[in-house]
Amino acid sequence: GIKAEYMGIVTGAIAERARVIAYFTMDTVVSAWIYPVIIHWMWSNHGWLSPFADNETHKSVGTNGVIDFAGSCSVHLCGGTCSLVGAVILGPRKGRFSKMPETPEEQAIRSAKFQPHNRVLTCLGAFFLWFGWYGFNACSTLIASNSSSLVAGKVAVTTTMGTAGGIFGALVADYAVTRTLGLDSPMNGSLIGLVSVTSGCSVIEPWAALLIGFIGGILYVLATLILEKVQIDDPVGAVPVHFMGGLWGTIAPGLFCTRDNLKQSYNLDKGVYGLFYGGGGQQLGVQILGAVVVMAWSGFFAFLTFFGLKMAGLLRVPEEVEEEGLDTTEHGASVYNDDFTAKQVLLNTQGNKENNRMNGENYYRGDVAFQTPAHTPNSTHNNDIPV
Repeated sequence: GIKAEYMGIVTGAIAERARVIAYFTMDTVVSAWIYPVIIHWMWSNHGWLSPFADNETHKSVGTNGVIDFAGSCSVHLCGGTCSLVGAVILGPRKGRFSKMPETPEEQAIRSAKFQPHNRVLTCLGAFFLWFGWYGFNACSTLIASNSSSLVAGKVAVTTTMGTAGGIFGALVADYAVTRTLGLDSPMNGSLIGLVSVTSGCSVIEPWAALLIGFIGGILYVLATLILEKVQIDDPVGAVPVHFMGGLWGTIAPGLFCTRDNLKQSYNLDKGVYGLFYGGGGQQLGVQILGAVVVMAWSGFFAFLTFFGLKMAGLLRVPEEVEEEGLDTTEHGASVYNDDFTAKQVLLNTQGNKENNRMNGENYYRGDVAFQTPAHTPNSTHNNDIPV
């Protein structure tokens, strides 16, 4: 299940222009090589980064190893790194960025064309993830009896607080940039808040979870702006949420881990814990080391995989397929009904009315064509449909 989540991260970053064979290939590499090695290092009794290592035969790095209770590092940072590599090698969707300098107004118009088409479904998906995270984090105790039930309860609380902090942090940061209270940033802010506390959810206090999530929400907005500045196309925000959130979430236990929580959840009491609680800087250094190792391992093999697919011509769909939509060409179906197929949802970025004219009557707002259902008498749609 965790591996499936990992691939969900990667597929979001390369959506709308990657071939199906590229998804299958990356999934195979992740399942067979990248992910198994990382979780062996991080969570097994023999892993050199694992807090569960048997120190008599297999000594972990540092005193405690890397604190990664539910996977900010081993799952989200790993998946976020592969997402970043894939997005860079694959390149942006057609028309996503301009090769020529644009005014802020022109950039806003261009960006608006690539906004989510249904924010109700997007919001619903974010709530599904949020709800599922309670199982993801709290059930990482593996058992729910005796003292473990207390750990699971605290994990549920810190998970909630981290989410709340992420929403608020993203909302504040987004308002500081746009002067609007939008929906997209808080939605992904909830997710980066969850990612940010996933490593330390069992060893931090609720107030720290709120702060960690709040910082994560700010980092999401900053990372999104940076990606747009350097023209890296990430349709769903996978890189800001999982790469940036995973990196921050891996580092956070080195700052906020308490001695009592570490003893209760890991049975470790060796005098090394969070820097802000007087536990010294060793745990922080170990957390940073773990993050660097995971980024290097996953990034290297993701680069080999994506670059190899690109050289073989198996990574990206042809331009006309990207315009038409992968539903009809790669999967032989459409999410739209017969009257409004994927072909009728094309953006006319060149302003050429004739090339993009469909069966109905087209009219224009700026450089985007809209079609009225003039020749679809059986259609129940009354709204203008962008083509």
